[in-house]
Amino acid sequence: MKRIALVNVHCDPLEQLGSAEAGGQNVYVYHLAKALGKLGFQVDVFCRLNSRSKKERVRLTKHVQFIRLKAGHRQFIPKNKLGPLLPEFISNFLAWQKQEKAEYCLLHSHYWEAGWVTLQLKSILNVPQVHTFHSLGIMRYNALKGFREQSLDTKEIKHRIAIERDITHKANCIVSTSTYEREYLEKHYAANLDHVRVVPCGVDLIRFKPIDRHDARKKIGAPDGDKIILYAGRVEWRKGIGTLILGVHKLFKHHPELRGKTWLYIVGGNLGRKAEPEVREEIQRLKNVCRDYGIRDRTVFTGAVQQEKLHYYYSAANACVIPSYYEPFGMVPLEAMACKVPVIASDTGGLPYTVRDGKSGLLVPVRNPGAIANTLEKVLTNRELDEKLIRGGRELVKTTFSWRIIAEQVAHAYERTIEKAGGKK
Repeated sequence: MKRIALVNVHCDPLEQLGSAEAGGQNVYVYHLAKALGKLGFQVDVFCRLNSRSKKERVRLTKHVQFIRLKAGHRQFIPKNKLGPLLPEFISNFLAWQKQEKAEYCLLHSHYWEAGWVTLQLKSILNVPQVHTFHSLGIMRYNALKGFREQSLDTKEIKHRIAIERDITHKANCIVSTSTYEREYLEKHYAANLDHVRVVPCGVDLIRFKPIDRHDARKKIGAPDGDKIILYAGRVEWRKGIGTLILGVHKLFKHHPELRGKTWLYIVGGNLGRKAEPEVREEIQRLKNVCRDYGIRDRTVFTGAVQQEKLHYYYSAANACVIPSYYEPFGMVPLEAMACKVPVIASDTGGLPYTVRDGKSGLLVPVRNPGAIANTLEKVLTNRELDEKLIRGGRELVKTTFSWRIIAEQVAHAYERTIEKAGGKK
């Protein structure tokens, strides 16, 4: 049995989704590890220990375990502040590996800071490296420069881009989640495309499956006869939630008959004392926006929802909107499609890779509340369109994005990488 390490420093794959820095990457690493275990790999997943209440080791299945390594204080630290702690993470990885006598045939790193860590481990252990970026610094900059003032000359972004370029050239293989990202790697990082494999993210079709809307709404305490517009994900400005709120305001303004029987559910972000300061501030800002535009009484902020309960919210919804200003791939549309919910998404980044316009969902221009309002009106009132998108979305995830299919593609990339590196077992 081949033993591999997934190195994922800043986000804990077992973290409750919707909290700070707990989103698509967590889901990806968790389900990839689980699916690879079913294919016969022995999988060790490494992340930083970020809480005093968490165990240092959690076994998920016979072949998959999660190891949390100490690096700084056992508390949440934003990923852009982790740089000085990475050498400690490397030391504790090597200590654990020596203690367990773990011999890895391959290391698969996730995100740029874990990529840097794994470059060092690759050199020390003489083991091939596969890397998945999940997000690129230059891609993020280009996508967001029209929405918030920023500079490529800052020390932080220059450092990140330099590390990403180094990883691109030194990792044995890059597993890219979309053709959009692959093009960026070639254009901005001079990637050798022979070393880049495009393998998308997947969706858990066992967990995310359609259930009766009436039953779903009963589970979450939602009104049974009304329409529900759903946002699910992290609560931060680049996710475009404010644009969605304005879109719903415009929907109600131009179609007042929908106002009294339509709700906006915003799922994500810890509430109360558990909330991180930046999340608490953003939620309060969004509540103020709702109040300013007269839809606070039609908006529900649920806070973060456990992964095993999220399918109730999808199944309860009439439409799921992903209004992001920037999204390297996006797992929410896949989960919504799997639950037979029509998807509306921003035409940006990797979203068009899953939201096939007019087939598995509908695309709208970025930061365009009017377009969101118009598209919502179509989905909420046109039953024929609604059913077409539901059929197309469900068929797409079944045939293309199941984790079994994704894991098989990643495993093939592993086999080729190991073979090229000399067949080290």
